[in-house]
Amino acid sequence: MRLDKKGYAIVLMLLVLSIASCSGGSRGNPRSSEIEDLNYHTGSQGLVLRFVPGTPPKSVYEGDPLNIMVEYSNKGAYDIFGGQLYISGYDPSFISFYPPYTSFDAKGKSEFNPLGDLSNTHEFYADRVRVPPGVDSYSPRFLVTACYKYKTEAFKEVCIDPDPFTVAPREKVCTVHDVSFGTQGAPVAVTTAETTTSRNRVQFKVHVSNVGGGTVIDNRAPITSCHTLLRRSDIDRVSINAKFSDKFLDCEPEIIHLVNGNGISVCTYEGGDIGTEAFLTVLNIELFYGYRTSIQTTTNVYDMPGDTRY
Repeated sequence: MRLDKKGYAIVLMLLVLSIASCSGGSRGNPRSSEIEDLNYHTGSQGLVLRFVPGTPPKSVYEGDPLNIMVEYSNKGAYDIFGGQLYISGYDPSFISFYPPYTSFDAKGKSEFNPLGDLSNTHEFYADRVRVPPGVDSYSPRFLVTACYKYKTEAFKEVCIDPDPFTVAPREKVCTVHDVSFGTQGAPVAVTTAETTTSRNRVQFKVHVSNVGGGTVIDNRAPITSCHTLLRRSDIDRVSINAKFSDKFLDCEPEIIHLVNGNGISVCTYEGGDIGTEAFLTVLNIELFYGYRTSIQTTTNVYDMPGDTRY
């Protein structure tokens, strides 16, 4: 069938409308998967370390230089400023890195870094390695430790009901219940909040866990020389703040002591009027702490063939 000019115009218009209907949703109304992609408060990692492949080499000879390249990236949702990176575990009588530490910053996940893939590297360099007297070779180990300040932000919709046990025939928009949290883009996470409400009192029993595989450090403790100088009382301590609506909660304890990686704080609001009707709002919890993570590797140092030092 042949089309006249009017027919061609109609077909062209239908084609344009079809294309617009397919692409229009992604312009004005992003799909749910796209909205989820914009949530950077997911995952259980903070700073991630790895040795650059090939460093250190599998073996070196006496008198050779030695370089160890460490790559670090921030897989969490909070920027790091003034972090500390150390190398230790080796005998400084035979290997000396100059210097054996450095400070660093690392941007967290964002619109421009959605997966936390932006990475930086630092080189630990020794100009000469030695073999201990009386042996032909030895295998030193190298421990690279990173310490940094971090923050967890957890948000969850909760029901506040001033009269949760009423028997009056009243319709409510929500029912009070305990809430579970997913990951929050940080190595310390809020896992659950047990909820209790009454006319003049709202209480959340907040459960916190170390989910990152590293060591939690008290936010008040310095992170300098954190690989050697931390006290036992500096370990497994997390500071907490919490609020709902515009109402700040009194959390006890304010400094949570983690036992086997888990801890609890009871956050309470009381004495103020919260109305007479049930309503939905957002519970906002912030955790403040330092964090320590480490990796280690080894190399083989050989005596030079024909060396007659001994």
